[in-house]
Amino acid sequence: MSAPSLTGLRWFTQVTLVSGVPLLWVFAVVMLGVSHGWGPLTFALAAGGGAVAGLAGLLLVRAVLGAAVTSGERMATGVAGVMALAGVGAAAGWASTNDLLAAGGIAGLVCSGAGLRAREGRRLPATVLALVAVAAVAAAAGAPRGDFFSFVLPALILPPAICLVVVAQTWTYEVARRLESARSVAGELAVAEERVRFAADLHDIQGHHLQVIALKSELAARLGPSRTGEATALMREVRQLAHDALADTKAVVGGYRRVSLRTELANAGKVLTAAGVLAETHVTATVAGTAEPLLGLVVREATTNILRHSTASAVRLSLTTSDGTTFLTVTNDGVDRPHGLSGDAARQAPGEAGSGLRVLAERLEQVGGRLSWKNTGDRFTVTATLAAA
Repeated sequence: MSAPSLTGLRWFTQVTLVSGVPLLWVFAVVMLGVSHGWGPLTFALAAGGGAVAGLAGLLLVRAVLGAAVTSGERMATGVAGVMALAGVGAAAGWASTNDLLAAGGIAGLVCSGAGLRAREGRRLPATVLALVAVAAVAAAAGAPRGDFFSFVLPALILPPAICLVVVAQTWTYEVARRLESARSVAGELAVAEERVRFAADLHDIQGHHLQVIALKSELAARLGPSRTGEATALMREVRQLAHDALADTKAVVGGYRRVSLRTELANAGKVLTAAGVLAETHVTATVAGTAEPLLGLVVREATTNILRHSTASAVRLSLTTSDGTTFLTVTNDGVDRPHGLSGDAARQAPGEAGSGLRVLAERLEQVGGRLSWKNTGDRFTVTATLAAA
């Protein structure tokens, strides 16, 4: 059986509350008829009780619908409350127990409606206050008669019982509504997280490829006048890099992109060497599963940052395993060292991590890993740790 929808639950709550109002009114009419017979007095009292019960029912339905409280509704609530208290007081002081049961049932509806239409956070106090007022009026009016059980006790039991049933129904609906709202928010958060993931992947791809394209284009421009053959070869590589970037972007859009750690390590070595940086790669561990693409992205981001922000002359990439933990470290000596291909290259301190490393740190934390970076003397090190598979 499928779970009931919020619309179905709201419909059920409205129907039961609306049908409960005439049922209680019929109960009141029967009690009045038993006490006074079926004459004009009974019909007059029944009409007055029906008006009060109708107002209470309107309050309950508007509470379930979540409608805003209007000034007219506040006035109607006050009139219904006064009439309910007058009925309870008259029944307790001068009429029969049946009359008190009739008045108490309708008073319970009014207390429920008034409490549910109070402001958020004041509903329980408002309901309790209304019930206390009913009990106080019944006790004050019925005490002189000396029969507590006949003329006071019904007013202490019936209204709270009705309130309990009504509030339980509306509370169930309110909990279901908030759960539905929370589920909607969770769906929106999932979409937002997927957008962040997509943006991070796109940043990794485009940032890396564009940085290498810029580097090789600069080399080709320098070699062009004197070494045409080498410049032409570099521009062919630039063209291939552009094709690769386009293919990777399409793969990200399609959701099929996978990052190979060994490929990223090899590419990092080639790109750094082409940039005039001495690259050393030390690999003694094997990584598989979800850890491989994440560590591959770390290598790509660290390499891109070295090319873009540092003045490194030597870089060491290391992948090792110790005590069940995989360590990936990328170390460069580019802190405050005036070196690089471009004289106007950015001089951002390597320790000032960009958004790429921060995003990757969050993604590693989600799978139980950690990404950190620090300066040690003239060296800057990025370290990623993950539990070995």
